[in-house]
Amino acid sequence: IYLTLNPSKYRDITIPNLNGRTKRQASSQLRAIGLNIGTKFTYVNDIGKDVVRGLRFNGKIVNPGDKIPLNSIINLVLGDGKGR
Repeated sequence: IYLTLNPSKYRDITIPNLNGRTKRQASSQLRAIGLNIGTKFTYVNDIGKDVVRGLRFNGKIVNPGDKIPLNSIINLVLGDGKGR
């Protein structure tokens, strides 16, 4: 008799502080901890182009230290490079 247990949900991952990192740096760090990067980027008025200014999960802002399930899709909030 073999018994296979499947968890009902994935373990939670703590969100790191990515504010001020480039899109490439943030994407590789999020993939390394087990999260997926969404294709819906939100751009805000900021002097840095493609610099991370926030993260969204299911349409809600996620702060550093928050916990979300492994393999979740994270959307990045990026600077547009047109700010002062």
